[in-house]
Amino acid sequence: MPGLTPESAATQQMLVDDESDLVYHIPCSRLNPENGQSSPFSLQDACWYTKDEQAPRAKELPAQHKLIFQRSTEFSADAIKYADGIESGKWSLLEEGKSDSLPEAIKDIDKLYCVADWLAIFYQQKTLRTLLVTHVMAFLMGLMFILYTDFKSLQILLISFLGFFGIAAAAQFIAKRGAWHRKYLDYRTLAEGLRVQLYWAAAGVTSENKWKFAHDNYLQSQNAEFGWIRNVMRFAGLRADARPNKASSGVSFSLDEWVGDRDRGQLGYFRRKAYERLKRYQLTERLGTMSLAISVAAVFSFLLFGSQMNELTEGLVTVTMGFFLLLFGVREGYTYATANDCRYHRLHQL
Repeated sequence: MPGLTPESAATQQMLVDDESDLVYHIPCSRLNPENGQSSPFSLQDACWYTKDEQAPRAKELPAQHKLIFQRSTEFSADAIKYADGIESGKWSLLEEGKSDSLPEAIKDIDKLYCVADWLAIFYQQKTLRTLLVTHVMAFLMGLMFILYTDFKSLQILLISFLGFFGIAAAAQFIAKRGAWHRKYLDYRTLAEGLRVQLYWAAAGVTSENKWKFAHDNYLQSQNAEFGWIRNVMRFAGLRADARPNKASSGVSFSLDEWVGDRDRGQLGYFRRKAYERLKRYQLTERLGTMSLAISVAAVFSFLLFGSQMNELTEGLVTVTMGFFLLLFGVREGYTYATANDCRYHRLHQL
């Protein structure tokens, strides 16, 4: 609305809408209109009112805002549905004894962080299982085809091929219908935003603009539907934003628990994860080298002993070569899908 948004914000190149522009207008005309003129609106004319230049008034909630409310509702529904699992398996950022000196309001952020973090891990596991099932089925489908074409043309191999395809398609359908991958990414984004917000609140970090907080700076150049994440962060940090922590102990807490060192905090976490993913990447490289060596050996065996091989031996050699090449190809695809095949791991090691 004119006059409500600071001029500095109007010049920012952002994909997000101004979150102060949604109003539900309910006309309430006077019983005795002034100068004998009645209002052009009635109660039936209630509508949503926004800054949209083309259609500022609409009977239905604008699509971009409706999507934000839908995402918020999904998060709340998941938090209620898995409340017991969250309570038993949550991982708090505030350890007993280390956070006693922090303001009580920071616990609001931690509570929502625990919910978002647990749900992110929950849907991450579902997503990874779906990827694993899909790639295993793809490997088995390829193996059935290789056996059928290069070893023995049995009908059961074709039926198995279709069966494995059906399992993969069903897994993908269930995952897509449940929006597992999107929820995993959304909830992880929310959890990491809340993590930063908590440590900022603990350290007493404030903006030069007293009305602008951590959630106002988060994901402003990303997809507009992420506005629901800022709404959750705004709610979580309401009390902490109103009364910033001024104790110096909060800075020490944030440095120790958030930044950390080689064994804990974010430095320790990324060091461990980089090592784990480097090991997986090295496994993929070794598998690729082995499949290449077996393929070369198979080709040499055909060149040197091809005339002496019977049909069964030729089929076994061909299937063996195809088996390892297929295994490497599926493994390479799986590591790419799970973001394990990253060259930065070597840079990190250096």
